[in-house]
Amino acid sequence: MNSFERLPKKIETQLPVFFSSGLDISELTLSCPACTGLISASNCTGIIARPLPDVILFDLNGLCPGCGTEFTAYFRARQVGEKDVVLELINESGNLLVVESQRPSRFQRLLSKIKRLL
Repeated sequence: MNSFERLPKKIETQLPVFFSSGLDISELTLSCPACTGLISASNCTGIIARPLPDVILFDLNGLCPGCGTEFTAYFRARQVGEKDVVLELINESGNLLVVESQRPSRFQRLLSKIKRLL
């Protein structure tokens, strides 16, 4: 079973997702951990969940259209304050690594930093 079969639901069909304040994440772009090429939500499968009003969890599998690399990523976005979002990568040991705090409009650029932590 490949990673796309493990989590078969396309991420793009689950966007946008909203925080309780109305802030949203409407696009998702990752960087390939192998070639650093851009991977859009259409090349990702997985689950987006909201366990709390100000927390959004992403459990996804990506497939790079450039080099064919498959990878998994598990991270969360947490709203702090009225307009800021903290992106946290959850590594294989279950530890949280804070990537950065930004406004949602800059959220896509934060996701590209995940490749360095995979």
